[in-house]
Amino acid sequence: MLDAARDYAHLSRLEIDGAIAELEAHRTPPDEEQFVLVFMVMPRELAGELHEFHLLSVEFSDHFWPPVLVDEGELFGKGNCAHAPVLARACRPARETSVSMTPEYRPLLQIQRDLLALPRGRARFDAYTAILQADLTDVPVPLTIFNPMAREHVAGVLDELLAIEADALAREALREAAERLPALPGARTMRVSLVVADDERGGWTDRYLTDARYRFQDAGPAKANWMPALLWSSEPVSAEKVREVVLAAAWRGGYQAARGVPQTLAHVLVQEGGAARFGGAREPGLEAGDLAFTQQVLAPLRSATDAPTMVAAFYGDVAARSVGHTPLGLSAWAGLALAIAEA
Repeated sequence: MLDAARDYAHLSRLEIDGAIAELEAHRTPPDEEQFVLVFMVMPRELAGELHEFHLLSVEFSDHFWPPVLVDEGELFGKGNCAHAPVLARACRPARETSVSMTPEYRPLLQIQRDLLALPRGRARFDAYTAILQADLTDVPVPLTIFNPMAREHVAGVLDELLAIEADALAREALREAAERLPALPGARTMRVSLVVADDERGGWTDRYLTDARYRFQDAGPAKANWMPALLWSSEPVSAEKVREVVLAAAWRGGYQAARGVPQTLAHVLVQEGGAARFGGAREPGLEAGDLAFTQQVLAPLRSATDAPTMVAAFYGDVAARSVGHTPLGLSAWAGLALAIAEA
């Protein structure tokens, strides 16, 4: 909705089922350059730059879990579960009719770079929404994370990724994933795409809420069979990081195809520990005492399903305070570090 300057404006996130909203055709007075998007409205906001053209990101509410998309089925086949005790406890033998999931890479990096080559204003935003609405039966879901109004620093990250041929690296990583991923019930193709999220400047993206949404909150990507492989503008570009996030996205897609989007903290830890191990991630890590403390704090919370607990447990106190949730006394990324240690 379009409100007065310096008031609150909520922008909605993508509705995978195809409902769309049209852009407001009337021009607003100066300093009220805001748009209605094709996204779902949620009650958390991050102000942008109020003195100039800006966008406002609205993330998830305190009760954000969607309905279970599929019945809990086999996570992975026996042979692929034995290496990880926590995963092994969650696995059951695959059905005889199981077939391998096919991960497929869809390149979106050049599209992101081409958008940022346009003048920063209405024309660029119109081009972005045109891409999202071009085919509502096959929306490029990862692009909903991308900030089309990002500045030069994001264009620089995209230039670096294109220079190291990140798309080719991602395809090779998915070929590896296809060989390593276990059998899943029924035929399935999971599209994976690299996307750059801006966590340095602007109000489009909150690091923790966006990260939670793409890891374990949003049912949309799993429902659309399209998983983002997320890179952050604040982090160095490397071939190793591209491989890590693409393999992790493939694992995450496999987990959610078999079990649905995680509904409890325990399932989040299983999914993300497995994804990190599959991608070869070694960080974040905690010292032995801190790890034991984290395990003790989270032990009675593993059945939790509410957003404040999930965010505070997985990301630690800095993240919890930044989004207005009660901290649990945990180090940064403590839940992920525990998940990796237990996988």
